[in-house]
Amino acid sequence: MTFSLLDEPWLPLVTTDGSHQQGSLREALLEPSRWAGLDSAHPLQCLALYRLLLAICHRAIGLGTADDRAELIAAWPAGQVEAYLNRWSNRFNLFDSDRPFMQNPVAARAGKKEVGTKKHASLASLQIELSSGNNRTLWDRSFDSDACVPCIGVIPPALPPRRSRGGPRTSGDRLHG
Repeated sequence: MTFSLLDEPWLPLVTTDGSHQQGSLREALLEPSRWAGLDSAHPLQCLALYRLLLAICHRAIGLGTADDRAELIAAWPAGQVEAYLNRWSNRFNLFDSDRPFMQNPVAARAGKKEVGTKKHASLASLQIELSSGNNRTLWDRSFDSDACVPCIGVIPPALPPRRSRGGPRTSGDRLHG
């Protein structure tokens, strides 16, 4: 199973004409004039998504100065961003067996629970407002065995940043691992 965050539409975006649609990271980063911003009912999700987009831009374009940033508004360096995305495209697969995007595959395997003879972990655990395990809420009647389609849009922002060296985050750590 694969889910490329670069190519699959999952980002909740607002177009410049005010309509709402889902887009991919590639669409959001290569065609910024199409978008007015992100559209999410969860402020923390919005913040995490903006942080992700900013981190990718910093890696693709560089930090620069305040004057450099002002020039980006007039002339977006889509070529630099596209070159970065193409170079690291294999690292944006959410379900990659060796390098799942922003996840530690060892920790993911350790967190799975035994249910009958099938191992699984509920996607509902990524959204605090949904029931998961013995965390029953008054307004949600779902079960861990239910498919959690709304969760797919919050998986990337809900995942904690992966520390590549196991220690505190340093300036040498990279978003892509």
